[in-house]
Amino acid sequence: MIKTYVLDTNVLIQAPDALRCFEDNQVVLPLAVLEELDNLKKAEGERGANARAAIRLLERLRGAGDLTKGVELENGGSLRVEKNFIDVKLPEDLPEDRMDNRILKICLGLSQTEERQVVLVTKDILLRIKAQMIGIRAEDFTSEQVREDTDQYRGRTDVFVSEENFREFKKKEFP
Repeated sequence: MIKTYVLDTNVLIQAPDALRCFEDNQVVLPLAVLEELDNLKKAEGERGANARAAIRLLERLRGAGDLTKGVELENGGSLRVEKNFIDVKLPEDLPEDRMDNRILKICLGLSQTEERQVVLVTKDILLRIKAQMIGIRAEDFTSEQVREDTDQYRGRTDVFVSEENFREFKKKEFP
């Protein structure tokens, strides 16, 4: 049975190509996730690099069609960007101005309008708990879900230098 997977930003920050990990299912990115990626794209280090990589992948997919209507992924699944569900109400103690709660609102709206099972995928434990409280299935995203990809950022690189340059490098002291 085809499912709808709603991804939290932290999934794309851990694995920028995570969109490709959900086989022939539907992947939904809430508009709030795009906003968070936009805020993270200038961050230093791996978080910023992964945000930019995810944005570049989204741009390539945008070239294939309208992301708000859905585009086909190479694995047979599909991706679409979902705006907020205006008519869906969250419990009073979940304020709608928080990004996580906006994601929950989309999950709730999708579960009310689609026949397939909606699953929130997030690294955020508290968000998974809140999802469970309002009847939304939630799962952790693990690195085992990420396919092996030689282009994926690994946090290191190989540098080849001559023996002479290496000896000079070793002589220098670094603070």
